[in-house]
Amino acid sequence: MKQHLLWLLSSILLASCCLAACSSNQVRIQEIQLGFTRSDWQERVSWQASEDLRQLQQEWNQWRSRSGSPANQEPPSYRLQVKFLDQEPLTFFLTHDLRLFNEELNTEYLPPSYTQQMLQAVVEQLRQQRFGQLLSWKEADRLLPRYSTFQLMDLDTGITWSVQRRAGSAHADIQPLTRQDTQKLKAVYGGQWSWDRRAVVVLLGDRRIAGSINGMPHGAGALQNGFPGHHCLHFWQSTTHTRSKPDPAHQVMVHKAAGSLLPYLLGLNPADLQLTMLEMAGQGETDILRLGIRNPSDSNPSQLAKGISNIKIWDSRLLEETADRLSIEYKLSVYYVDNPKEHRKTITVTSRYHEEWNRWLVEPDFLEQLVR
Repeated sequence: MKQHLLWLLSSILLASCCLAACSSNQVRIQEIQLGFTRSDWQERVSWQASEDLRQLQQEWNQWRSRSGSPANQEPPSYRLQVKFLDQEPLTFFLTHDLRLFNEELNTEYLPPSYTQQMLQAVVEQLRQQRFGQLLSWKEADRLLPRYSTFQLMDLDTGITWSVQRRAGSAHADIQPLTRQDTQKLKAVYGGQWSWDRRAVVVLLGDRRIAGSINGMPHGAGALQNGFPGHHCLHFWQSTTHTRSKPDPAHQVMVHKAAGSLLPYLLGLNPADLQLTMLEMAGQGETDILRLGIRNPSDSNPSQLAKGISNIKIWDSRLLEETADRLSIEYKLSVYYVDNPKEHRKTITVTSRYHEEWNRWLVEPDFLEQLVR
């Protein structure tokens, strides 16, 4: 496995050097490192240079390149860095589907199919260090019985705390175990309780399970932990106590915790994608919005959602439906960060199918309607 990996990364390096008119005998690799593009996620998979790598450098000529950029201005997920003994390091970026780009994101590298398979295996090693496994509520319910204790890790911040499951039949009702755990949970939410959903990873022995929580104390609580009630922990296919279908925002966060957010969004039908984008706008989730809306190359419309604190949908009505377009009218209430009172609005949300990217995307003008 390691030899194949070294061959893979050597090929990437030498393809780049070929484009830059450098020769293979000038390359002296010191270290190769794979990590996330998020600077605050410290997980890394690294390899030191070896004789195997130098022998495999002859494979560089199998690489090709072309002009190209990530679909819909998609931010890359992974950073690949090659460090040298006698020259500046080279950096490459990979998207969620393992398309490989240069640092400027204007050149795509096209490795052979076997190399692509190896790259997928290497990325999976990194993913297992951060994300959780996607388990159904039926499986999670069995693994986390009532009164069991376990840890939660907030995916974004890495903050970890202990909880106990107290109840819940459609999802798990949980409480922080101690007052210190309550303070950690509150820190995850920026110092104030909120109904916003957050991606978490359940740490249970050597298992990591993808989940989603809200951060609002409600109902009864039984532990001496300074937390006035309990809050909810959801998994794949779990539901709330009042709905028969899974909560869209919780399901988004569960898949985010599993490292499968973009594939999940791309698999939604256009109507469900609209509902999901409205839910994410209600939480001010600009990064997730970018993945589901059409992003112009000269702006980032998702930033408009930063001023929104909550959205409640009351009614919807189909306006237009064709093979590549869907428009729905929504009646909803919008609450703003700097103005907490209710604002009733009627907006139109349109989804379009983009053949060049093979995906449905929501037109971003609904964000302007929300903040207008």
